[in-house]
Amino acid sequence: MHRFQKYSLYSFKEKFQVLKYSLGQRLVESTPEGLKSMHIMLSVILSKGITVGRKGEQLLIKHTINNCALEFLLRKNSSDVVVFCQVVVYKEYMPIIEILKKYNISLRHMIDAGANIGITSLFFKAYFPEASIVALEPFADNCEQLSANIKSNNLSDITILQQGLWGRTTNLQPNTSFRDGMEWAYRLIESNTEGHNSIAVTSVSDLLLKVKWDTIDFLKIDIEGGEVSVFAADVDISWLSRVKILALEIHDEFDCRQHIEDAIRAYGFEIAHSGELTICTNKVLLED
Repeated sequence: MHRFQKYSLYSFKEKFQVLKYSLGQRLVESTPEGLKSMHIMLSVILSKGITVGRKGEQLLIKHTINNCALEFLLRKNSSDVVVFCQVVVYKEYMPIIEILKKYNISLRHMIDAGANIGITSLFFKAYFPEASIVALEPFADNCEQLSANIKSNNLSDITILQQGLWGRTTNLQPNTSFRDGMEWAYRLIESNTEGHNSIAVTSVSDLLLKVKWDTIDFLKIDIEGGEVSVFAADVDISWLSRVKILALEIHDEFDCRQHIEDAIRAYGFEIAHSGELTICTNKVLLED
């Protein structure tokens, strides 16, 4: 009754316009979130003159970065297109490239923790083709896509480890309840039980022992809240003295920023912020 009374207040033209709005709103609400975000980001990509094609059921973007021709395979209706925009279109890691150039650092050793599908690793390979990269990604589907992107570009010096980064080497249970639950929101929760769903995680210290590196030129950490464990008060973070540049995304939902930044500064780092990134430069190592 109230609905009909409401429509009686409108003229015929207004009723028609309200009907179009109502139908349009329902159509938008019924559209999957992944498809909506993909459509928006594809419009951004195409507006930059970047050509997007298809390869089977996936999107294929061929794009040249720093005179290096690269191919990016992206899954449709996923967060892949959003990540591509962040890294390639908006160049969120360009400040790191500039710091490396400023200090005349030839990137040799890079750890990409939270590598997702490898877009950040490919971006850095365009500027530093000789770089050896260890890409950590705990989510199996992301790992598969990461491998496809590496193979598509014929790269042999990006090592994939299906692991998460954590404060200690242990096993965790997967959890996708963080943020929107899409592929980039995959995170890990520590568990004492081992099962078929458990995922191996490693500390930075143990990872350095495994790869046998003395220093890390660039360490990227984007692990959807896992940074709380990596920088926890009860874990060893002395590995920071071996890192030249660190870029991490601190998720303020966990109220951990002050603690993490204080811990990093204690090792002689200078901290700056760029978008969602916290960029830390080790003045002790860089000015030696």
